[in-house]
Amino acid sequence: MFHYQYIRRLDQISKDDFLLVGGKASNLGEMIKAGLPVPGGFVVLTSAYQGFVKENNLQRNISKIIEKIDFNDTAKLEKVFETIQNWFKDSKIPEDIKNEIASAYQKLGGGAVAIRSSATAEDLPGSSFAGQYDTYLNICGIEGICEAVKKCFASLWNTRAMSYRAKQDISDDELSHAVVVQKLVNGERAGILFTANPINHRRDQMMINASWGLGEAIVSGEVSPDQWIIEKNTREMTENKISTKQVMTVRETEGTVNVKVPVELQNKPSLSKKDIKNLIEMGCKTESYFSSPQDIEWIIAKDKVYLLQSRDITTLPDKEILTDYFEWNSSKERHYLWTNNMVGDVFPEVMTPSTWSMWNTVLGNSFGRHPAIGNIGGRLYLNYSFVYSMMRKFGKNHEQTVNFLEAMISPPSENVDIPIIPISIKTILSEIIPYQIKTAWKQRKLKKNWHIITSAVPERCQKIRKKIAEVREKKELVPLWFEEVKPLFIQLFYLQDTFNDNFFMPYANFKSELKKLVTEEKANAFLTNMNSNSEELASIGPLLGLLKVENGEISGEEYIQLYGHRHYNENEFSVPRPEEDEEWFEKQLAEFKDSAVKVKESLKRRSADFEKMWKKLENDYPKKAKILKEKINMIRDTVHIRERIRSELSRSVGVVRHFFLKAGELTGLGEEIFFLTHQELIEVLSGNHLSCQYIPVRKKKYAEYCNLPPYPQFIKGEFNPFEWAKNPNRRSDIYAIEISTLSSPDDNIIKGCAASFGCVEGIVRRIDSPEEGHLLQPGEILVTTTTNIGWTTLFSKAAAVVTDVGAQLSHAAIVAREMGIPAVVGTGNATMYMKTGDRVTVDGSKGIVRVFKDGQ
Repeated sequence: MFHYQYIRRLDQISKDDFLLVGGKASNLGEMIKAGLPVPGGFVVLTSAYQGFVKENNLQRNISKIIEKIDFNDTAKLEKVFETIQNWFKDSKIPEDIKNEIASAYQKLGGGAVAIRSSATAEDLPGSSFAGQYDTYLNICGIEGICEAVKKCFASLWNTRAMSYRAKQDISDDELSHAVVVQKLVNGERAGILFTANPINHRRDQMMINASWGLGEAIVSGEVSPDQWIIEKNTREMTENKISTKQVMTVRETEGTVNVKVPVELQNKPSLSKKDIKNLIEMGCKTESYFSSPQDIEWIIAKDKVYLLQSRDITTLPDKEILTDYFEWNSSKERHYLWTNNMVGDVFPEVMTPSTWSMWNTVLGNSFGRHPAIGNIGGRLYLNYSFVYSMMRKFGKNHEQTVNFLEAMISPPSENVDIPIIPISIKTILSEIIPYQIKTAWKQRKLKKNWHIITSAVPERCQKIRKKIAEVREKKELVPLWFEEVKPLFIQLFYLQDTFNDNFFMPYANFKSELKKLVTEEKANAFLTNMNSNSEELASIGPLLGLLKVENGEISGEEYIQLYGHRHYNENEFSVPRPEEDEEWFEKQLAEFKDSAVKVKESLKRRSADFEKMWKKLENDYPKKAKILKEKINMIRDTVHIRERIRSELSRSVGVVRHFFLKAGELTGLGEEIFFLTHQELIEVLSGNHLSCQYIPVRKKKYAEYCNLPPYPQFIKGEFNPFEWAKNPNRRSDIYAIEISTLSSPDDNIIKGCAASFGCVEGIVRRIDSPEEGHLLQPGEILVTTTTNIGWTTLFSKAAAVVTDVGAQLSHAAIVAREMGIPAVVGTGNATMYMKTGDRVTVDGSKGIVRVFKDGQ
């Protein structure tokens, strides 16, 4: 058997062979060990370089010529390298070395090979010689290979390498050089994959550069490649930039040449979604194996990915100089109109980074680089400009668009211009329509199985929490996240989203149809009186549950199991669930006993009122009655399903919280863990603790935002919450440069969205959170920023409800209609104009509140 002295196969190499094979080759050997797809080949060892230099008496001459050189003098360095290069060119590779190269080449199968330098001064910790040594592609035959090997040997002394070594204080003494010889992969497209973003230094992002051909045009900078930015843990694409690619590297008879890219390919994406998915998987596997972010060169031939080399990304800053990239103010990005309608009751307070990152995963779609949601001062906002512009693009005028959206989002005041986003046909065809098709397919499947899915959630949550509790090692949590915790949350979110669409669209269409039959006043009266006709609506479950406890129908323990996951700020991970408080249930029950309104009677009264109104409509329009009744029943059914799913989604949020708490316990971070994104949390659990340095500054920023009052219902353009809060005349309905200060309402009339039928006069109780609920006296009018499930039990005491945030399908509107009390929501400014003790009249069918002046 032939014994090699100067050659070693790549699959025989490991990191322990660094001094023999150099940085590039040792990494390739490790990659093969990891099962990564690396083209076969061998290495001409550093001992061959040393034998070559010794045989040709080169080292003494090299040392002498560079002994007194000024490494900052580029012109002299060029002359020195030219001299050394000629020495190497004129020298011969010793016969024993040449024979071994020939034998290894023959065993490789001959044919075209790629020849790459692999130096012992390459890819050292804190330094990178990327692109400084020579590479030769499409070399055939032993003579061609030997010439290319000599050129690679000589490149150890090129101008860039010598200058770089001098600046990095790397000694030239005992330097050596190896050469990798691999089967050439004649790929159709190639590029570079960075497993951390080299531009913004984000380790939770990946960057892919790609173009046509063999990839050398990218490495040499002769082509602007296509570029994709991907969130590493969610696999979601945040940037997709397709360049005009004019040059590509291709094989010729021997060697390579740059040619013009065919016109039909110049603006075509060089990678498919499948290619990107495969590259992401390869990148994650490579980074995981090397335990550090990697710079990977790759090529694709016949849809198969091959990795050509991988090295550490050395340009990432050290821990001490990293900056926090967590974004707290999306209003700075572009000129949009933002609103917290429809989300203000779901996310009523400033969010921690953990919460924002998770919800942004499912809500944060962007089209044409325009985001659907944003984070403004830690609070969630919808991009009203985007939704509005989409509807205008599809042919609706301003009035039609605003009227259609009114059920979901109360419109801004009439004197506010809505910035329109230019949405191109390309964006519609390449992004929006494919997204809608994909979503529709997913929703169809979920809708079919909604009852099975939701019924299984309580037991599913219980099992996952048990598994989390049993974990003893940090890394054991990671597969639980990807296999059970996150999929549960994602599935329930999309299930709820399915029934949101099934609810809002029919409701808006029904409202429009009703207004064509009767006057707007009668239509509003009918809609604001329409309840769900059931005692089992999840939104009022906590209230009816207390009644069942009082009547002995369920126990206190059963009540906690049913509703212990639901509360005022239930979508925030850092906030304890009610079930975590041993005294919570008793407090709820005690407050309920003091209620002046009998819940069952209230529900029956509202149902009777609506039936009376329906009979009138049925008598007036007998031909339309049947189809109208069908639509009403469908809306009612969807309300029930939507609210039930929302409850189970909230239960899954509790599981996510439980996961974070366990991670905090195992990492020693405690509840500070909530100031990491969920992507960063997985990195910490996997051993990368760099993001932990962000925690102090985020906690400080979070506390600063929490000390501010709730922000305006609408925000137009760039918004500074701290400057806004300083203004004594600030507005809570809208912030815009052209409308910056508060003015008194005309005739003391506050306008909002007509939400629940009825008119009542009473005394205001202005409160900011359910914790202040004990201050609300029976028969008072509850005035607050927004309400949600955590406020439900207070509705049994209130004579009416008025909120700054909300629309006809918000929590306050739905529960008020069930309870039979008037409600006006989405005023934007009620909490600015009204204070505890004011006497007001609330007209829930007209959507107005009159504030009486002293003496009136």
